[in-house]
Amino acid sequence: MADMVLNDLITIVASQGNLRDHHFKVRDPVTFTTGSTTFQLILTHTWTPKADTAYVIFWSCATKNLDSNGTGPEIEIREDGSVRARQQNRYGQSTNKTYVDGGMIFLDADPSPSSIDWTMHGRSDASTFDIEFTDASFFAMELLPGINNDVRGALGIGATTTSSSYVDGLSFAFKPFLAGDYLVLFCCELENDTATFKSGCHAVIDGDTRGQYDPEREQNNYEKVYLYVEKRNFNTGLHTLKFEFAAPEGGITTIRRQRILCLRLDRFGHYLHDQALTQGNGQPGSFTDHLDTGNWVFEPFPYFLLMRSITGGADPNFGTQRFRFREDDVVLGTYVPNVIKHPEGGGSTRDGNMVYFKMVADGGQHSYDAQYLNSTADNVYMDDTSITALQMTVVGDAFFAETVGDKIPLCIGGPRNAAPLFM
Repeated sequence: MADMVLNDLITIVASQGNLRDHHFKVRDPVTFTTGSTTFQLILTHTWTPKADTAYVIFWSCATKNLDSNGTGPEIEIREDGSVRARQQNRYGQSTNKTYVDGGMIFLDADPSPSSIDWTMHGRSDASTFDIEFTDASFFAMELLPGINNDVRGALGIGATTTSSSYVDGLSFAFKPFLAGDYLVLFCCELENDTATFKSGCHAVIDGDTRGQYDPEREQNNYEKVYLYVEKRNFNTGLHTLKFEFAAPEGGITTIRRQRILCLRLDRFGHYLHDQALTQGNGQPGSFTDHLDTGNWVFEPFPYFLLMRSITGGADPNFGTQRFRFREDDVVLGTYVPNVIKHPEGGGSTRDGNMVYFKMVADGGQHSYDAQYLNSTADNVYMDDTSITALQMTVVGDAFFAETVGDKIPLCIGGPRNAAPLFM
């Protein structure tokens, strides 16, 4: 591992398909606006995990600049005040540009856990210029012991490289207990110390390079969260999962908070998944599908719906590209990036990590799509899109908190009179 210091040893975490109580909570609608350069509280949730239990926690938030001075939002996810994830964007000289970012965090509860304050904070990087934060969300899923293995690796401390060629980040090999379909998730944070220089990273699954991500910078030391999701079929042989990262244009690239997770899909009571791993590109003047799931039929239980895509383009100007996710032809999240001018004066970049999640609990039929457009003659890209719905009847205790709707405690798959996790 190049320039790497181990912080967290790789761990194997297992899960089994027993029916368990599932709990989630949604919160009142909030759109939070601030021009403060001091972090402001956006979303908070206090929760006591089960003893000796492992969890994966997803987070997501949409941000928009309201001023045209090139301001950018910054987001921190904190566990009892300690930063567990950090995301920064830069908008260029343009207003009303929206990013929808997200990632995942691991939690290992100790034998005598106490309550944990999970909080999301946001600020503007320039005083008096406003940033809007909305759709702030948390989701936590328990990983249970048993014979059907989920595999988890984590490396918290940063690794650096000055190499323009890709070098290894977090890497580990494992043998599944059972062959079958797995949902493979990679998450990290990436930055370059030099303004305007790209950093780069991608996932590698059994030698296949996946999910290339190369965000550009308008300022130095901007941290960008990367999340890659793909369904893979694994046999019981040895499989290798790793990050690779580089400083393709110079400077120093740092990769930190690297996390890899494989969820065995048949442990869920029901799941739905579709993915498009071939790049969509062109200059469409109207929204064009990169992925369309068609009609999905949901059983009458809650599902965790996770949508993600890499986005970008070759436009050296500001703000002509549009990307969006939809449910039943209604927009769920719109991501409108500014592609910052390449240092050499042109070229392409894959600098958007578009993430959106929600709960689906009506037992109906729904369709989902990911779309892109560009109104100029320059190419726009959408790639590595995945849409996944996981039924929450078998994953154990979980919470869901977002800034949409009313608070609803639910118990699914367990005693109907069981006490909800949250009151």
